[in-house]
Amino acid sequence: EIKECDWSSDVCSSDLMANLIQALPVENLGQCSLITDPLTKVLHRESLDKVCHRLLEEAKFLNQSVAFLFIDLDGFKSVNDTWGHESGDLVLKVTADRMSRLIRSKDYCFRMGGDEFLLVMSDIKDKMHCCLVARRLISSISAPVALSEGANAQIGASIGIAAYPEDGVELDALIQKADEAMYKAKRLGKNNYQLH
Repeated sequence: EIKECDWSSDVCSSDLMANLIQALPVENLGQCSLITDPLTKVLHRESLDKVCHRLLEEAKFLNQSVAFLFIDLDGFKSVNDTWGHESGDLVLKVTADRMSRLIRSKDYCFRMGGDEFLLVMSDIKDKMHCCLVARRLISSISAPVALSEGANAQIGASIGIAAYPEDGVELDALIQKADEAMYKAKRLGKNNYQLH
């Protein structure tokens, strides 16, 4: 039986929430039933609200920043068109694994759908740290992926970055701003990153 953690209870006062934040580090979210994407094994977008609202509450309480990196894979459609969906699935799995290896244990990777991912980084010092992570992500994602047919697929990544509280305090607005920055990266030639 799956046990759900209820972070949105109306009976939680701000004092009680502050006590919960102190008593339960974000790392303990792993003990709750978080939904993972069956293909890539990273978190599914259905877990996004549960994790991110918790991270934002903790960041507010501890006066920290949280970064949102919206990632869209460049050239992924041509992988599916050229080698088929099985190869496309392999590229998604390898890419998700590469991203997961580049982030800290207190950060989270979500598959938003299709070839879009969201990295949420807690307790960041400044946006320059996010830029460093974005450069590493692009370099790792751009490395060739060996396919079963003996061919190599190569994709890239456009990344948009937004940060709490600098770019907003509401989850939906922060994701939207990271998404807007990602589209700016695409317009500027793809395989790069942009800050909101």
